[in-house]
Amino acid sequence: MEREAIFKFMNDNPKFALATSHNGQAHVRTITLYRADANGIVFIIGKHKMVYQHLIANPSVELCFCSPEENTQVRVRGNVRISGDIVLRNEIATDVPALKPWIMKQGDNGLAICLLENPKAKLWKMTEDYATRITSTTAMSSVWLAMYNGE
Repeated sequence: MEREAIFKFMNDNPKFALATSHNGQAHVRTITLYRADANGIVFIIGKHKMVYQHLIANPSVELCFCSPEENTQVRVRGNVRISGDIVLRNEIATDVPALKPWIMKQGDNGLAICLLENPKAKLWKMTEDYATRITSTTAMSSVWLAMYNGE
């Protein structure tokens, strides 16, 4: 899948799982993508949420976008940078009318605009021969194979 197709996949499936790590513990939650294009992968979070503190402490994250209809997922790894771009904040306020009053009232104190820097994407697609391919690899554990085989 090429870069533009990955951006399209993310925009077509804007709900994603955001994985962070804080104090050695994994955390995951569902977030909504603002946009993904050549200008960056952008999402927003409230600065009052714990996820914001997690990102400040450790900006290394992974995003997982999924389309059950296509049996496809795209995982994107990178580092989050919090943007103070007022033009982008105003664009978000215009594009997401439900957020506009909150954004305008809170200003820079309420909304964290997150940009994923140096993203690396990995595509995973379920195919008809997937079960055959994974059970024939030597790296699979016998426990998983037993579960897969219904034992």
